[in-house]
Parts: sequence; C-alpha cells; structure tokens
Amino acid sequence: MLESTPAPVSSKSTHATIPPGHATGIAPGPVMPEPSGTTSASGRPNGTEPPPLSPDLAVSDVTAPERPDRADGHLNEVLVVGRVTAAPSERELPSGDRLVTWRICVARPEVPGRKRARADSMTLVSFDPHLCARVEGWRVGDVVRVTGELRRRTWRGWNGIHSVLEVEADTASRVREAGR
Repeated sequence: MLESTPAPVSSKSTHATIPPGHATGIAPGPVMPEPSGTTSASGRPNGTEPPPLSPDLAVSDVTAPERPDRADGHLNEVLVVGRVTAAPSERELPSGDRLVTWRICVARPEVPGRKRARADSMTLVSFDPHLCARVEGWRVGDVVRVTGELRRRTWRGWNGIHSVLEVEADTASRVREAGR
C-alpha cells in the first residue's frame, strides 16, 4: 500500500542517467512504483523516462553538469529501495542534535547457479527533524525508498578507531507496509 503523501522532491541538480544494465554490470530489474503525482529526483514526472543514451557511451563519458556546490563533476547520490530490518530509533548526540538511525536490506539480482540469494544490509541516518518524524512509524518488514548521500563516520572508542559507511537520508517514503 502506498503512502497517501507524496515523497519529497530532492533539491539537488540532475545528472546523466545510465539505463539499467548499461555499463554498470547491474541487470535490469522490476521498477518499484512511486506514489502518483510525484516527481523523480531528476525533476521529471514519475513514469517518464529520459532519452536513451548512445550504446557506445562509456561510464567515463558520463559527467554531471557543472554545479556550484560540487567540485568538478563529483557526485554523491544514493537511491535505495529495500526492506526495513531494524526499526528507526532516535537518540540525542552530545552536541544536542537529534539523530534517527534505521537499517534496511536490499536484495541483489539473482545469479544463475548461486544457491542462495544475496542482499546488502545498510544503515541509514537522518538529522532532519521532518524526516525523523516521517520514518518514526516504520516497522520491520516495511519496504521503503530512500535517497541521500554516502557518509563515512569515524570515532575513537575504548578499543581503537572505528569507522562506518552510512547513507545520510534526504528523502524517504514507505512503498509498502509490512505484511502486504
């Protein structure tokens, strides 16, 4: 069941889109439905596709348009759709900032001959109070769609330096509730 409120639209600039399976090594898969009346992060109405790229276009030929907030074409954007495996939990940091953390599992495409399906598990975080309120009611098993950026967090603990790679969420929406 889709949420009745549309997913927020990212304020980030657009970038070149590579069709599924083209120069990425990722096999095409089913496209998750989006709430009607929303737009994609690229600003196009959902359901509309960008013009196809030339088949001889290599990944190195794809560059992001110049952006005043990015250094020479660097781009850090993540889109994941997966199943919640750890419900969102909020905590207050020593700085006074509030942080919500949750985990999702994203199934990898099936590989012929492999006995078990594989999945990637990742931690997602948000400092945005509006987004924190939005994900508060999510339960384990819900299927969600999240956009954001990869962030490496490093800290010194009692047994040495620790580091973790997380997705800092910009937008989030529930695609389907658990058990449906």
